[in-house]
Amino acid sequence: MHKIVVLLLFISANVVAQVKGKVADEAKNPVAYVNIWVEDENNGTTSDANGDFTILEKNKEKILVFSALGFETKKVRISEAEQVILKSAPIHLQEIVIAGKKQSKTITIGDYKKGGISHFFSSGKNPWIVARYFPFDVKMEQTPYIKELTIMTDSEVDQAKFLLHFYEVTANGNPGKDLTPENNLITVEKGQHNTTVKLEHQNLKIPGNGVFVAVEWLIIAENKYDFSPSLKDTASGSYTVSNFSGIRYEPRIGTVPSEESTSWRFTMGRWTKFDKPNVSNIGKYNNKFNELAIKLTLTN
Repeated sequence: MHKIVVLLLFISANVVAQVKGKVADEAKNPVAYVNIWVEDENNGTTSDANGDFTILEKNKEKILVFSALGFETKKVRISEAEQVILKSAPIHLQEIVIAGKKQSKTITIGDYKKGGISHFFSSGKNPWIVARYFPFDVKMEQTPYIKELTIMTDSEVDQAKFLLHFYEVTANGNPGKDLTPENNLITVEKGQHNTTVKLEHQNLKIPGNGVFVAVEWLIIAENKYDFSPSLKDTASGSYTVSNFSGIRYEPRIGTVPSEESTSWRFTMGRWTKFDKPNVSNIGKYNNKFNELAIKLTLTN
């Protein structure tokens, strides 16, 4: 009898608790699409359109980190996260002279072919960010402003959402300060598409040492896709069973092969550079790095 009691106590002590909270600004207005993670751990979530969030964590003494463009990053103990108030932070932009901007020239960098993409980045149950580095090239001197961005997306749900960011390049070569002038909440259609984002009104100028363009996934109900094992038709006409199952959050982002490592991932509160895949891929992806399928149209 004593052994049973001890066992029950051990199980209950390790039950994962569901913690619910709400994120608001200083005026008590809800703040939507705030990515939240347990400090230094691969566990996180996103506030919904009403600022509400739910996170699973057994230790309520751990720290939650709240991060959103236009607000100061805030750290709160899980036991005190029922109502979280974020303080506004000014977005410092480079001074830009707009007068005389004629947009008479355009160039495209990072071009890709939609039909040639067969590998994708996707997010699991935790929020993360993937960034691709675009170095500054001499041909950009006459066309340094980003007019529009096109990114390859693939989604099993309609109206999936993600955030688009631009980061400075630090002296160490990793992503630094967020240069994004406004919240770029991007909505994509179901299926595989070239999703184009108009940016000329933001007057985004690529710095002299280049820029990181990044996708931030949102762990929200409307992005959730539950996939299970399925039958796949093979070239011979027989069927094979796909063993992959689980949950991911849409959209998936297409990748192109690269000889150099240009992609970084933000997870567990830090940036890390992508390593070369350990497995050999098929065709042009074989023994190559993967980078986001993004092309930028630049103008003067």
